[in-house]
Amino acid sequence: MKISLKKYESVIGDILFAILGGILVLGGLGSNNPVWIFYTGGAFAAVLLIYIFRKNRRVIFPPHFIFYLTFLLSSLTSILWSLNKQMSYEVFILLFSGALFWLLAYNAHVQKEEKIVNLEEWINSLIIYLGLLFGILYLYAKFSHDYLTTHSFSLYLQSEVNHNHVGDLEALVLTFIAANIILKKVKNIILMYFAGIFSAVIIILSGSRSAILGLIAGLIFILNAKGILDRKKLILAALLAVGVIFILISGGKTTLFSREYYFQAIGGFINHPFGVGMGNFSEISLDPKNHILGFSKFTKFVHNIILEAVSGAGLLAIPFIIWFIKVHRDAFKVKSTEKMIFAAIFICLSVNFFFDYIYFAPTLFWLWFTCLGLSQAWVRRK
Repeated sequence: MKISLKKYESVIGDILFAILGGILVLGGLGSNNPVWIFYTGGAFAAVLLIYIFRKNRRVIFPPHFIFYLTFLLSSLTSILWSLNKQMSYEVFILLFSGALFWLLAYNAHVQKEEKIVNLEEWINSLIIYLGLLFGILYLYAKFSHDYLTTHSFSLYLQSEVNHNHVGDLEALVLTFIAANIILKKVKNIILMYFAGIFSAVIIILSGSRSAILGLIAGLIFILNAKGILDRKKLILAALLAVGVIFILISGGKTTLFSREYYFQAIGGFINHPFGVGMGNFSEISLDPKNHILGFSKFTKFVHNIILEAVSGAGLLAIPFIIWFIKVHRDAFKVKSTEKMIFAAIFICLSVNFFFDYIYFAPTLFWLWFTCLGLSQAWVRRK
């Protein structure tokens, strides 16, 4: 006997919303063995993709998917010569789970009657809740003086005294709130303003300079996309961003030019043209042969998503670089007001990923791909 889910759709949708929220929370708590979190997130996205396939009889690949798929194959192949095969395998699982979230977001429903997979509404709600939750957890840990951790990818604890990744999450939240206000999409104005002020305070307390740069990029993008910035204002905004960078550089903790690891990554590429396996930059950073100009400060991560890919896969990372350029070009073509919000978040995170290693935090990595898929969907649905 065929069982109809029609009368249970709303309940099932609420359950899936709660599961997604739980997975994103887990992905932000931090773990010494995060691969099980990668599996959990990927499995969730895969199950929803199967549901969409059964309902629509097809799954449509987003633009430029072939380039990312090629990079996935490159990452998988590089495990053969990886200096730490287990680490490279775990990073591959994260990269693969990101692809699943991208596919899911691009194929998510457009019908208003859909109640089971309502991804846009889920993300719109979860961004605010995640910002409030991790902000509160951060404040509790900070004022209880229990904020240091070895979990490098935690979104509220920190492995360094002067930097906390909660700011990177709150930059995303504040970009989302600002975009909704600018585009006049606000439904609960009191909650939005409260969450916005709260996020701004957390960003300042976190000490994350890359978060500030990401926020500025997201704001400039949304103002320009909306036509609020003319050419002169756009130039002034760009100069303001450059000014902020120089102010950050002049402080005790820099954001850009102190990245000795960028030079190490170049040295690593010269000595390992096919990379050392994804997630193994520590091997490059430790090797004196890669210390160009004497830069020898040790780090496990490059703090730049492009150089991270190049360090891991070398020349085989070229498809990723092409993909990265093309999907960002798409983001700047978005015309739909609803999609502009997700494109702004995508840009915000991309800039953040250029100056920090938070792309290894599953929650932000999945949100990055989800917002990419939701912003790209205009190509198919316009």
